[in-house]
Amino acid sequence: MGCDFTVMDRQIESPRGPVPDGKLVYCALGPGSSMIGAPAPSLKLVLDGDERYEIDGRTISVKPGEFLYLDAGSQCIGTNRSAMTGLCLLLPTNGAANLPAGHGDDPVLGRALVLSTRASALGRTLWDYGRRIAHNPLLGPAIADELVARVEVAIAPSNSAAEYCPRSPLRAAAANTPESIAPSADSATIAEGTADDG
Repeated sequence: MGCDFTVMDRQIESPRGPVPDGKLVYCALGPGSSMIGAPAPSLKLVLDGDERYEIDGRTISVKPGEFLYLDAGSQCIGTNRSAMTGLCLLLPTNGAANLPAGHGDDPVLGRALVLSTRASALGRTLWDYGRRIAHNPLLGPAIADELVARVEVAIAPSNSAAEYCPRSPLRAAAANTPESIAPSADSATIAEGTADDG
């Protein structure tokens, strides 16, 4: 891996392009607005100040101790009225090009969700890394790859919820299902062979 690390100390006028290996940005910004691209999912953590995002016609506010999960999709605008510090973690785009059409368009929740850093291990990890980098931005390059890897595992898409959630009720139910109801692949092969002989 080779996640880039950047310190952003001024607003940008046009979105940056895709980043194959991801990018971790420590933001220390004065008031203003930036155009933000979204070629792949990203997380935007606010440490101090606040940030407002215009995403798909909605205004979403993120306060200190919260982070925005933004799925891939159209560009958005980030605005802060006063000084703010935070992290922006752009996940690698190496898999984003192979996503099905409409990826990121969730009709129930939209493609943006604000969460508390205290509500999950992922949130607490982001807060910890964010505070460490805010205290010493020179740590950024050394821990960027580790943070990207931890976040990718936490938000990995799945065809089956049970595949990624070892304590999921679906996985538990499958583990406790009698073989007569959910036969294994081996018993299915044996049953096919028997049916062909008769």
